[in-house]
Amino acid sequence: MSWLKTKLFYLKFRTFKKGVFLSYAQLKQRERLSPDELDKINWSKTKALIHHAYSFTPFYKKRFDQNSIDPHDIKTSQDFTRIPFLTRDDLRNHFHELIAKGVDQKHFSPTATGGSTGVPVKVLLDKRVPASSIKWRVYDWWNVSPAANMAKLWRASDAATKDTFSKRLKRWPVKIALLDVSEMSKHALRGFVDEFNELKPEVVHGYVGSVDYLASFVEENKLRLSPPKAIWVTGSPFSSVQRSRIERVFDAPLYDQYGSSEVNWMACQCGQRRGLHIVHDLRRIEFINGEDAPCGVGDEGDISVTDLENYCFPLIRYLNGDRGRLLDERCACGVTLPLMDCVKGRNIEHVRVPDGTVLSAAYLTTIFDDCPEAVKSFRIKQDEDYTLHLRFVPNKAYPLWAKTVNEAESQLKKRTHNRIRILVEETDHIGHVRGKLQFISSDVPAN
Repeated sequence: MSWLKTKLFYLKFRTFKKGVFLSYAQLKQRERLSPDELDKINWSKTKALIHHAYSFTPFYKKRFDQNSIDPHDIKTSQDFTRIPFLTRDDLRNHFHELIAKGVDQKHFSPTATGGSTGVPVKVLLDKRVPASSIKWRVYDWWNVSPAANMAKLWRASDAATKDTFSKRLKRWPVKIALLDVSEMSKHALRGFVDEFNELKPEVVHGYVGSVDYLASFVEENKLRLSPPKAIWVTGSPFSSVQRSRIERVFDAPLYDQYGSSEVNWMACQCGQRRGLHIVHDLRRIEFINGEDAPCGVGDEGDISVTDLENYCFPLIRYLNGDRGRLLDERCACGVTLPLMDCVKGRNIEHVRVPDGTVLSAAYLTTIFDDCPEAVKSFRIKQDEDYTLHLRFVPNKAYPLWAKTVNEAESQLKKRTHNRIRILVEETDHIGHVRGKLQFISSDVPAN
């Protein structure tokens, strides 16, 4: 990478986003503090968020009062567990009550996700949080420059995520090769491989399933990729077989990052890759057992996350549906942020079309993102003969639910080129096991 490009990158941020540099310096300083010092920072931020949520959000004011909780009485971690968990149903049913009063709407950044649970929800992120600084800290762990070019395997099928000229200008001088994973045809994959090799990106970022699918395509077609420095995956757990194939094809180390649309950075692997460092200075992560109490170290439980930075739309003890466990060890890299094991999430798959087109699970999870209020939950199942079943529980309190479902069906037909049968079925219940749901599945063989 040229020194001029790096200088231009930093100059742009110093000119237009000065707060990012201050935040980055703070994050770098914190990552090697003692565990006790990190706990003090975490607890101080936790208390501040609790008081803010109680004072400015109708939802938490009502919930705390109903449970006889005074924020001034939350003085210890044990006191903190008195606060009821926040669920996806809470997000769906009390969205407007969770918005903090007195915050200028220009700071709101709406995001929606079906996630791998099949239960669409909408939240607001806080634009005042300099998320770039979090990424820069992790890049340091991987020996990658913040100004590095990237290859990105993401969904880019709607206006919110489409790669536009204005977005390219905004991220200049960084360049990105983008593969829209909502429809991975052989033609699109070959074109992406050519663009990839011309750009020679230092970082590959994408959903696990999509990166693995690209790796399989490259290997099967005896193609080659210019080796990057790091492969950054997120979205779902991956197997040792997938890791081996991805690292073999890309000739680069694979790093797991844990985040979501609701809380975008929670934990990430460093160069040691022995667990994921929890961003303990920005998030409060708990592992909850079957009795709704904190797990012991090393015991697996449901993940509860508190975003200590989002003051627009506070998320306190949010049960996101994933499972994991805290690790009782220190990392040899020198970073003192606590370690957690790789997340045990839900298993999601791709949907395939006879002409070879693949619809990524990353796309299928978002088919109701434009109107997440329209359905309470949904599930996609593909039979061996390619027939696609879309089962959904409607939210009949939302007047346009039927129109939204019809639009989702139309999009599925368009994406599958009208080559397969699509059956849409309304139901009043979609069963699941707590914390796990194979909400997208296909019986069509992978090859």
